[in-house]
Amino acid sequence: MIAPGEQPELLGLEPMPSDCNAGMASLAFELYGSGDYQTELMQGNESVWSSTLPSGEHLLEGIAPGNYVLKVDHTCLETYEFVSLLDDAAPGLNAVYNGFVPVESNGGAWLEAACTVCETGDGFGYTWLLDGEEVGSDAPLAVRVEQVGTYALELVSHGFACTESESFEITVGKYLQDQSVGLEWLGIHNGMLGVELDREWKGAMVRAYDATGRLLLLESLGDLLGENFIAMPPIRGWLTVELSDSEGKIARWAGVH
Repeated sequence: MIAPGEQPELLGLEPMPSDCNAGMASLAFELYGSGDYQTELMQGNESVWSSTLPSGEHLLEGIAPGNYVLKVDHTCLETYEFVSLLDDAAPGLNAVYNGFVPVESNGGAWLEAACTVCETGDGFGYTWLLDGEEVGSDAPLAVRVEQVGTYALELVSHGFACTESESFEITVGKYLQDQSVGLEWLGIHNGMLGVELDREWKGAMVRAYDATGRLLLLESLGDLLGENFIAMPPIRGWLTVELSDSEGKIARWAGVH
């Protein structure tokens, strides 16, 4: 039995992100009422912390910046709260690029990249650097180079009081022959194109085109090995899919989605 006025509650939820997400965050909350509370902090489907706590005020420290769910289970209470432990003043940062670009017949190539989470306006913006020199800002990168080689690039994103950066490289060179040995296409099932790789493809990138050659998908997949399933664009019709990696391997699949 719960005494009158002792109905369990989750109160006083206070996220405390670190400045510019540079350090670890904290989370304060109060468990009101009698009894024990099974308390869990989750990120996606992963539990990052759990404990059985008594009533009272509690402080969780040393939490990596991110978005979480705080779950509380009690004999007379089941509840959860979404918690953001990210500094609103910190800018977004996420460079999307192909780590290998085929050289054109004249010996040059375009280096291209995009930031899918960068903000612009109202104190926010971002800049692209090539070998330390600014080559673009507040828009996707497209810069011309005239020879093969590996180029050092940097994305710098800034907000009102915070600046973040990400360094990456793009190599311009010649593709190896189309890679068919050690690769098996598994076809499209439920909107996912399957591919099985016998050896690792480092820095894999996928592109998908419709029948007119229009680019529908450009996504960085990281390192791939074994059986993988890649989400295809939500359209119906002919698709050409190109899988490449940072070492110059390339493979293509074509069919009806």
